[in-house]
Amino acid sequence: MRGIKCIKCGNRKFTYSSVANGKVCSKCQHRVVFDPFSGIPLSDTKIAKAIEKISINHTLFFTEKQFCYYLTRSLARYEKQGKPSFLAVVSFILGILFMLPGLLITFFVSTSGLLLVGVGLVFLLVTTLVNISEKYGPSPTVDELASLVRKWQEVNGEIHGLLPLRPKALPTPDGEVMQYSFDRVVVTDKASIAQFLIANNFHFENNCAVLSLDGYPKEIFEPVMEMLHQNPELKVFALHDCSVQGVLLSSQLRKDKKWFGEQQVPIYDLGLLPRQVMNQKGFMSMKSAEIAKLAELLPQEVRQSLLPEEIKWLEEGNYLELESLAPVELLKAVSSGIARSRSEEALVPVQEDVYYIVPFVYSSPTITYDAYPDTFG
Repeated sequence: MRGIKCIKCGNRKFTYSSVANGKVCSKCQHRVVFDPFSGIPLSDTKIAKAIEKISINHTLFFTEKQFCYYLTRSLARYEKQGKPSFLAVVSFILGILFMLPGLLITFFVSTSGLLLVGVGLVFLLVTTLVNISEKYGPSPTVDELASLVRKWQEVNGEIHGLLPLRPKALPTPDGEVMQYSFDRVVVTDKASIAQFLIANNFHFENNCAVLSLDGYPKEIFEPVMEMLHQNPELKVFALHDCSVQGVLLSSQLRKDKKWFGEQQVPIYDLGLLPRQVMNQKGFMSMKSAEIAKLAELLPQEVRQSLLPEEIKWLEEGNYLELESLAPVELLKAVSSGIARSRSEEALVPVQEDVYYIVPFVYSSPTITYDAYPDTFG
């Protein structure tokens, strides 16, 4: 079958070995995982190309959810709208308009009408081809794609650069390292984002500690926190999703004694805010009834730091994950935010010791996967 090729040997001929194994290469017997003619416009080779794109030629680590968001965005243009496209409708109408007069002329006047019949057939053929190219239904969800990606790895091996779902344990630092104290710390609302930053050496390049709200990395969390609590020059950067839990992060870090409730330290909010993504093209926001319920419980001090339309956006159940952004652009944005925090002109106080950094680091929709060429083009 043309249109796909074996990821192992490049052969374009396939056979069906069994119902369980599905399609296999007729030359090397390698199993085909993704068949673009089965309903989802993905092939094994396209998955390999997507890995190269998201990792910038295997130079970046990325999470499973980041990869699935990338695939979701690339697949979006294949979604069927539930009605014929404009091109298909026009081609069909033109085909009929040429066919009918052509047939009448052929039967009652002369064979010259066959020319019109031929033109009509061409338009009807175009209609058929357009409908075939648009046969795909709605793209699979991020969770569904995650399952398919795991299936792809079972056949083709582990994806280089793909971080494990459960963050790996980090080695316990030695005594010499423990004597060093960072002046900055990035606290994320999810361990997956902290793992992503650490795997890409963000902490070394930006001279800062990286921790997650739930205590990742577990092996060094307590000693690092002890060092941070003893540092009077500490600056804290909160990195979070655009969600109810996300907008609560800075307030939680400021009040919780486990964090910095007993320290007077500046906290800079580097997370996604509703005002940065509302009415913006390119961002992949979601809806959740759970988010809508949580939004009703937002404390007053957090509500005061948000615009009325932001509160409404959250109360409607909207949210957007940091992992929906391109890995390379996320790294750039957070680094840029840390650098701009040095300028007092860029700081906007919103709560006690809590600041927004303006202009916002995620203000441009190009922060999403539009930063990449279309993988499937």
